[in-house]
Amino acid sequence: MAPHTLLAGKAEMVELFLSKLLMLREPGRYTLTCHTVSRFCQDVAHDDDVAVEASAPLTILPPDQRAMGEVIDRLGRAATSASDSSKYPNKELEKATESLSVIQDERVIPWLVRMFQMRTSNRKYTA
Repeated sequence: MAPHTLLAGKAEMVELFLSKLLMLREPGRYTLTCHTVSRFCQDVAHDDDVAVEASAPLTILPPDQRAMGEVIDRLGRAATSASDSSKYPNKELEKATESLSVIQDERVIPWLVRMFQMRTSNRKYTA
């Protein structure tokens, strides 16, 4: 991700798609820690760098086939929904498409086939 200017008084959020960054295969408790160094002035020495760190607990539950089927169907409906071209692409559709693409379960196949049959190139590419 390329750096950009953050204006005073404004907020910035960066979303991380954990399924592409981490493979959490076993149930249990984990701690996710993100660390970055913010530079406030590019023209001077690094005396003004500020290190920022945040942690969050994650609990990975044992597999639940019924619940996973519900998640797959919800994501599949969202990823294959027709969208108003003036609003396309929207974040919800993009997140559903990306999420569906990383689930390793045969129940995603019908949804991927539907995505491939759609007229939108990003969903075809994902499928």
